[in-house]
Amino acid sequence: MVGKIDVGQGGRREFMKWIGSLTAIIGFAPLHSAAKKNGDDSGDDDEYKQLYIGVEASLTTAEVEDYLESSSEYPDGTILLEHIEQIDAASVLVPVTATTLSEAETTAAIEEDSRVRYAEWEPEIELHAVTESGSSQRLEERFEPDDPMLEEQWDVEAMNLPEVWASTTGSMDTVVSVIDTGVETDHPNLTDQFGENKGQGPEPRSSESDRDRAAHGTRSAGCAVATIDNQIGVAGTSESKLRSYNVDRIGMAEAIVSAVDDGADVITLSLGTVDGFSPVVDAVKHARENGVVFLSSAGNSGEDGVSFPANMDKTIAVGASTEWESIADFSSVGPEVDITAPGSGIPTTDLDGEHTANYRGTSAACPEAAGVVALALDIKPELTQEELLEALTETATDLGEPSDKQGAGQVDAAAFIQKIRDDDGSEKIVEAYANDDGHIDTDGLLASIEDIRKGEGDVDLLLEVIDAFRTGRSVA
Repeated sequence: MVGKIDVGQGGRREFMKWIGSLTAIIGFAPLHSAAKKNGDDSGDDDEYKQLYIGVEASLTTAEVEDYLESSSEYPDGTILLEHIEQIDAASVLVPVTATTLSEAETTAAIEEDSRVRYAEWEPEIELHAVTESGSSQRLEERFEPDDPMLEEQWDVEAMNLPEVWASTTGSMDTVVSVIDTGVETDHPNLTDQFGENKGQGPEPRSSESDRDRAAHGTRSAGCAVATIDNQIGVAGTSESKLRSYNVDRIGMAEAIVSAVDDGADVITLSLGTVDGFSPVVDAVKHARENGVVFLSSAGNSGEDGVSFPANMDKTIAVGASTEWESIADFSSVGPEVDITAPGSGIPTTDLDGEHTANYRGTSAACPEAAGVVALALDIKPELTQEELLEALTETATDLGEPSDKQGAGQVDAAAFIQKIRDDDGSEKIVEAYANDDGHIDTDGLLASIEDIRKGEGDVDLLLEVIDAFRTGRSVA
């Protein structure tokens, strides 16, 4: 028999912890008996694991419930958590001690049903932050914010952000959704970036048992959108609207779907799994089909093998660079790496309203790049992921590393945003200087036009003649 329950904002992990406690106290799981199929009713505690089932697109939630109720492959005590209609999947809690079958045998038996596309156990999620100690150093028109830790933010100079900030720091019109372990919504350097909708299960879980895991989302969020020029801590790369989706409360696939349905413009995902996972594959496809730009951290193995889902061609895979203009030794390697961004010794926001000077990993690099992408979308919101990636790669700083390590190179925010502005429409401005006789340097003018045509093809040109020797102003 299968039960159904709404786990609510508390999250499925809190529910699983509660269900285990209740089983230990009163000897059975809520909703239905969790005795083993072979008739053992000794009252042994049940261990629950989460299983995802890909179902036919035509099935309604009621039909999914009927299917689970009627199938003999699910042990008594199995609980339907959610029918994720956007990706045609169902997540269930299975009391694995209530069956004599192995996990592989269970999924194989379930997949024999023609209504099932896949049955996969939830994988372990790896955070792409490095916890070892280290130090951070700091290696036209500019804007220098008054954030106290700015001089420690070598990443700001490495990506030439002050040149961008002179004209824009982004706005709340662009939504950056951080899919991670939750974000401290009342952090003084992040709270102004939240709107009324803060996401799903947005807050981190308790930090008592694992502070680094609890803090991971808050640290990632600060890299992307910590408020700029507010005399507090650090400056993020943009001042976009922030939403938080906590994978420790609602799961990775569910978090992606929720972010998309809530109107995300950019998703930054600083975690992953070793192997692929079908619900997340479908969730990433759902994001891309809805025009969301999806950035994912490459991973921290330091070896060949980009993490999932960064190894999908539907994501922008981000590796990590250092303040010494090299690729971080922990950054995962592979042909799927698209771009790199600063990811070693990054100052950012931390739990309890504090800041840390040393966030390390592709977990830091991914939101750094995501914030830069958000700056571009604030200027030209109709840009597609393909167009943005093309501009990122064409303007990246070559770090002299193989492409499977650096991708196209390190993000250069100033060059990237300049290209976005230059490509905004077909009109190009060509300056032609008049000499002291009042004549135009036609050779120089024609050369300038030809340079543009080589790079851009046929475009409309606006001729601006500069009387450089007299007034320095445009005369025609």
